This record gives sequence, structure tokens and C-alpha cells, in this order.
Amino acid sequence: DDQQVKVRGYRIELGEVESVLGEFPGLAECAVIRREQDGDAALAAYVHLTPAGTVQELRAHAEARLPEWMRPSTYTVLDVLPLTPSGKLDRRALTEPTAAVGTPAHDRDDAPRTATEELLIRISEEVLRVEGLRPLDNFFEAGGHSLLAIRVVARLKRNAQLTIPMTAVFENPVLRDLAAYVDDTIRARLASEGSR
Repeated sequence: DDQQVKVRGYRIELGEVESVLGEFPGLAECAVIRREQDGDAALAAYVHLTPAGTVQELRAHAEARLPEWMRPSTYTVLDVLPLTPSGKLDRRALTEPTAAVGTPAHDRDDAPRTATEELLIRISEEVLRVEGLRPLDNFFEAGGHSLLAIRVVARLKRNAQLTIPMTAVFENPVLRDLAAYVDDTIRARLASEGSR
């Protein structure tokens, strides 16, 4: 059942990734699949955790044991993994990962506070192809990587005529922090234009 897939030029045995994840004590069962994300291949993990296990701990477990190209970029928590009539894992039934998975559960009053937060959430959802991002979500934990960060910067420039360095996304991966950085950049630009 082990499938060999290619992600970012690397050949990966899905079964190898699953067996490393399976060493995590808080995991009951898991499945890893390759999926297309904005034309880029990425690994997506579907996991059934024990009451003691958390996605954050599982992600740390994977980061300590797998090279970057073998790590799932998204983790979707399921109560049960889908099976075929013959009792095997039904990989085709696994759906698109949702954004809220892999990020801490936030209070529902965690709504965008500024227009910049709303804009960044909308751009990030488009780039990541997910829904339901919140201001305290982390761009990279929601499935982002450097190529997608470039797209966020490009869309900011196109949609809002704002130019920020790509490093800003890495230094401020939480959307609220990135929005604050963008607002500071706007304020600094207005101040410098006003002093001319």
C-alpha cells in the first residue's frame, strides 16, 4: 500500500512518513497523502489522535525526525480514517485539509480588528486555498512555505500597492503580527511623504 510520490523534486515513500508519525505516542492512526496546493505538491497528514495527543506535539515530533521535504505541511484531525469496503485505508476519500487544523483553537471573538488583518486573511486564504483563517493563525502552520509567502507579498503589492520584504512573512508568521508590520510600514511611508 506504500505509495511513492514526488514532492519538490524529492521521491518520498508515504509509508515511511506514516511510520515515523506512528511512533508518536499520542497518535492512534494516520494517513499521509500528496496533494496539489496552488500547483505545488505538498504532503497532507490525516490523523486520529488519542485524548493525550495534540497536533502541536505531533508536528514537533515530525520536525525532530523528518527532513523538511518529508514533513506534512498540513495536519487534519479526524475522528476516524475512511476505509474501503475491504477494510483498507481509503486515500481517495480523504478531503482537502481545512485551515483551522494544526492551529490552536481560538476564542470565537477572535475576529479581525483592522482592515489590514481582513485583507491579509483574505489573501492568505486565497494563496493557501483554505477557509476559516483567524488573525492568530500562523501562516506556515496553516500550510504555507516560502513559495506561497512570495505570492502573499506579490498580492499585497497588487491589491494594496504595498511593498514589504518577504522576510517580513517569516519574521511575523502570525497574521495579526504581519498586519501590524504592514500598518507600521504604511505609517512610516505616510510620515516620510508628509515630511517632504
